[in-house]
Amino acid sequence: MKKIIAYISSICCFLLPGCSSLNLEHHKDKVPTMDMQTFFQGTVKGEGSFFNWRGQQTKSFTIVMEGNFKKNNSGPLTEHFVFSDRSTLDRKWEVSFKDDNTYTATAPDIIGEGTGSQFGNAANTKYKIVIPYDNSTVTLSMDDWCYQIDKKTVLNRATMKKFGIPVGEMVVMLRK
Repeated sequence: MKKIIAYISSICCFLLPGCSSLNLEHHKDKVPTMDMQTFFQGTVKGEGSFFNWRGQQTKSFTIVMEGNFKKNNSGPLTEHFVFSDRSTLDRKWEVSFKDDNTYTATAPDIIGEGTGSQFGNAANTKYKIVIPYDNSTVTLSMDDWCYQIDKKTVLNRATMKKFGIPVGEMVVMLRK
């Protein structure tokens, strides 16, 4: 009997992770509807934390974002971070909304172009970022999710991977 339970448990360990991937389709009927261009137009402020692969908080921060999207559905989105260790970081994204559901984004510390989609109450952006680490840099793959909570609040959760292995997570509450 113990062998049967162990066998079933091992099969579940291999099958369940494949079934648990995040998918925008899951959010199609959820409200309020996420509109990245509308939410990030103007000033957005937030607070968040980074967590390592063990789930331990490593650093917290505040952020002020400023979006200025023009009539052609593109423009800058600037970010100003102030971290708990008193260090700061500024990033300037160039965002281009292709249609109601897709967008691309670039920034100096992003490799290539980030791609994103929004559907229902969620948006997902994938990109590779180069971040400072010790006296060098490291490139991470980001899977960045935004969830519209209400008209003035978005929850942002991003997982960070290196060589496909999760190495950290960022969670941010953003408010208009």
